[in-house]
Amino acid sequence: MFADSDTAIDFVTFAYFLSSSLWLTNLRWLNRDAQKIAFRDIRQPTMAINDRLLDRRHDLALLRTEVQAVCTWIRPKLNTRLELLRAEWAPSPKDAFEAVLTESAALERFLVDTFQLLMSSISVLDSQTSIHQAERSSHLTALATLYVPLSFVTGVFGMNIKEINDSNPSLWTFVVALLVVGACTALFLWMTGPPRVSKNGMTHRNFGHRLRRGL
Repeated sequence: MFADSDTAIDFVTFAYFLSSSLWLTNLRWLNRDAQKIAFRDIRQPTMAINDRLLDRRHDLALLRTEVQAVCTWIRPKLNTRLELLRAEWAPSPKDAFEAVLTESAALERFLVDTFQLLMSSISVLDSQTSIHQAERSSHLTALATLYVPLSFVTGVFGMNIKEINDSNPSLWTFVVALLVVGACTALFLWMTGPPRVSKNGMTHRNFGHRLRRGL
């Protein structure tokens, strides 16, 4: 490689060949990792993925800065020498550096698109979480609608029911009181409960929220 011939290259030229090869390798690694995040890891979006994307953007910015700095050090004499070697060595270091800059710009746009896709995926995940929380809240509301009136009426009447121990209140009095208190409790919970979230992620406020907002 370093013999005296028309196609021999000196150490400086060889260093530029080696540098261009290393920068291309680094760019290929960044590209593979970005595609891995965009096509596989983003299916389960987390804030850790957001941190990885920020790290890749930082690495890409450093790569572009360093390659641009290397390009400024290609002197006219070395550039002429590289042009002569282009037919023998493809791609030449200059071509490789230009390819790195071009592909890194495309990768930067790809990372920005991946950021937007990540934010959309997180929004969908948050919407699904809100739906599940609303469903659990409705279940707790249903249990409270049954438990609170039953506890209240039972505490008032106790075992003093005519059909049990010949007390004055009849069983029908207990049932009617339970229904009235249950209806009042259900109305109160409906008016003061949290907004309902539909299956499509839309939030619907109930009468109580509209009343308080109007006041």
